[in-house]
Amino acid sequence: MRIDASEFLRSMATIERRVLDSARVGMSDVVKVAYRNAKDTTLFKDQTGELRGTIDIVDRGAYSKRLIWRAKHARYLTEGTKAHGPKTAPFLRFVIGGRVIFAKWVRGISKRPFDANAAAAGSQAMSVILNEGAERAVRFP
Repeated sequence: MRIDASEFLRSMATIERRVLDSARVGMSDVVKVAYRNAKDTTLFKDQTGELRGTIDIVDRGAYSKRLIWRAKHARYLTEGTKAHGPKTAPFLRFVIGGRVIFAKWVRGISKRPFDANAAAAGSQAMSVILNEGAERAVRFP
């Protein structure tokens, strides 16, 4: 008696290719969901448009994508700040709308975790998108 598993192995290789292709395409969709969530957030007012304009998708390979915020002040929004005053000068100096403003003290701001919200939206989308893609990939034509 002879048992030949070559057809089965070819089918498994095809399924593996389909699953990997589905995951690659799915990751692009997942990062787009996170990107849209970050762009559309209402956790802060982007008065200059700088923060929303500096959100980028970084491609780190077929199965790895990353959202980054290039604006210098993004960290202060996500982590929040304490109230503070100048350390070495008598006043703090800001330029807002082309006007120079001096202050002895500024209020802090609470955390605005738009980055964590975008990550959560991406994670939720990943669970749905990759599961659906894997199910489609293992179905025989």
